[in-house]
Amino acid sequence: IWIDSEYIKKAGNINPEYSDKVGSYMGTVAHTADFAKDTQGTLEEITAWVKQNTGGLISDYKAAADKNTVIDIINAVYFYGKWQNPFPAENTQDQEFRGIKGSSVVKMMNNEDIFLKYYDDGKFKGIEMPYADSTTVMDIILPEEDTDNKAGALWAAYSDERQNRFIKGLDGAQEQEIGELRLPKFTMDMTADNIKQTLISLGMTDAVDPAEADFSGI
Repeated sequence: IWIDSEYIKKAGNINPEYSDKVGSYMGTVAHTADFAKDTQGTLEEITAWVKQNTGGLISDYKAAADKNTVIDIINAVYFYGKWQNPFPAENTQDQEFRGIKGSSVVKMMNNEDIFLKYYDDGKFKGIEMPYADSTTVMDIILPEEDTDNKAGALWAAYSDERQNRFIKGLDGAQEQEIGELRLPKFTMDMTADNIKQTLISLGMTDAVDPAEADFSGI
């Protein structure tokens, strides 16, 4: 949490009870910043904090604060996990992969003779790949039949009930021996736009309403 130093002079020091809660529940501290006089320096400081607190996975975060910012609240969470059944590096080969843009040759990870949960409902088939801690898994779902349609579009056409039924079926499935598993090396990222509207839909209305917002506890 970065709070403008000039604002602190006007509003008074940060409430110690608030600082204690921030430290206890979020494991962080409130920083003072000079948004007006050193905007760029403050933005660089925030970017560096995000990089450090995501293990370097987010190294180019673009802070949205400007010279008129009073408080900037940043929360960073990242996940780093190893597969319970690692893909041997020596088995990664250039192989054909059929993606949404057609066929291409990519770096394909290969694993053999491993036991994973497998489920098939006649329309889709899926496997559950656990991470090393066994508490987190990745579900990989594909259409049962070979198709030129995008798997995501076909899955989206499933009703919520059928999607939930499939996920529960996969979660409760017995492990089966998978003779050969091939996956392209991949990365994933997501940008969540219009956070304000998302928060409102979740019930956080007062905090984003200038007429109702009350941050005096800070």
